[in-house]
Amino acid sequence: MFTKLSAAVDRLRSENSTPDQRAAQALKSREEAEEEAAEAEEQSRSELFHCQSCDTVYVATGKRTCSKCEGSVEQVRSTLRNR
Repeated sequence: MFTKLSAAVDRLRSENSTPDQRAAQALKSREEAEEEAAEAEEQSRSELFHCQSCDTVYVATGKRTCSKCEGSVEQVRSTLRNR
């Protein structure tokens, strides 16, 4: 991501570009950076799953059956709160 931002800065500093071209390139670079950040966040999301049959807990991006007993798993809340 930093490589693309650095390249965008270099393009903005180019003497041959007009202000409109620089603005368009900056917008495109920003949109690309936002898309990359959203994609990285989506890929890093994991959830907790619990198998009630064997009391095993999994951290995964998606799970339907328990690897240990082949039972079904349910997604559980993964937010910690102070009581």
